[in-house]
Amino acid sequence: MRLARPFEIGPVVEALMGIPTKTISQMADAEIATGPDASRLLDAMPHLLRCLRMSSNRHMERSSAGLRGPVLWAETVAARSASFGQADVYVCSVPSRDYDVPENRLLVSALRSIALAGDRLTRDPASEGPDEVTRLARTNMEKAFRYMEHRTLAQVSPLDRPVRAVVKSVLTGRSAAAYRPAVDQILRSAEPLDAADLSAFCGRHTRTHHAAILALIDAIESSGRRLPALRAENRSLLVGSFEYRHPRCGRTGSKHVGMLLSDDVALLLTDRANRVGDSVAELVGSRRTAVIRRPTDLTAALAGLV
Repeated sequence: MRLARPFEIGPVVEALMGIPTKTISQMADAEIATGPDASRLLDAMPHLLRCLRMSSNRHMERSSAGLRGPVLWAETVAARSASFGQADVYVCSVPSRDYDVPENRLLVSALRSIALAGDRLTRDPASEGPDEVTRLARTNMEKAFRYMEHRTLAQVSPLDRPVRAVVKSVLTGRSAAAYRPAVDQILRSAEPLDAADLSAFCGRHTRTHHAAILALIDAIESSGRRLPALRAENRSLLVGSFEYRHPRCGRTGSKHVGMLLSDDVALLLTDRANRVGDSVAELVGSRRTAVIRRPTDLTAALAGLV
């Protein structure tokens, strides 16, 4: 499963795992600026610059030094009239190369994603220091800016259409193989993190809590009730009428106990056998309470409480 953009998944991951949104954004920027897709694109750039897609374009050029293309006689007569009858003035239709095509717009956008992510990492005070990720981000940022300033790409504008539509067009074109590194990078920048990237932050307690949340969703849907989309608000995850609070968010009174709270029901999620502390009991208040130590406990608890 691939997750969405860092600014979209940040609040959800913070609610589910207690990882601060800023940390998620830094992880995403590190993946965009220093990941394998960025390295492959930057390594491929010297070759790619020699085989860029282009189209032919024509522009009018006034000259008295010779003909560089078909003469536009109407424009030439007007130009001679404006130059007091100078007879050696010609206005020609001059062919030129145009690199502002979808493939190169995608390429510029991919390079821009590396440059901006690297810039955010190197400018963030929390990321400053001699660590290898920051150094590599700075190096890749400088390379990306340098390639964007190349004479063939300097006038190419970034993507102005949905990324998926352009990617599909590029991958079905004749230059699909050459532009594949740019496609991979632009897709990575759109969805930089997946579940595997976050699994190291998911300990035993958190996994137990997530299993209980899934069991709660199954129980709600099995009863025939429609479950609204899960959403994150104020560092909590809203699951239907329940609100999940992760211990890392410092709002449950214990670093081992998570909570699923509704208006009148409190489900305390813990894989420990010890008694739930008094601080947790204070947060529960007058709600009817059940301790969930394994997902199978949840169905019985809901049957007795809801």
